[in-house]
Amino acid sequence: MVSIRSILLLLPTTNLIPLFHGIDHQHDPSIPYILAKYPEQHAAELINAIPTMDAALKLCIPSEDHKKVFIDVNEGLTFGAKFQNYKNKKIRCILFHNSSETS
Repeated sequence: MVSIRSILLLLPTTNLIPLFHGIDHQHDPSIPYILAKYPEQHAAELINAIPTMDAALKLCIPSEDHKKVFIDVNEGLTFGAKFQNYKNKKIRCILFHNSSETS
């Protein structure tokens, strides 16, 4: 049996080193996302890989199993906000500031 975690950990950078160095599940099973950790020096490459990452994952999975991995096969992946490292045994979200038009 192969997990989505193991497939994500196999996705390479252009230098054929793993793009991610960790995939964490949420402690609360009702939270529908995972946290992917990557080295900071791969940030630009990760941004370039995001638009085609769902297609890369689908190449690693037999087509009859796509529905087991993706909630909606046609939708693709959803990426959220950046998170800081653990602090006081909790993952802290980096808050984004949206500037007003007047500023």
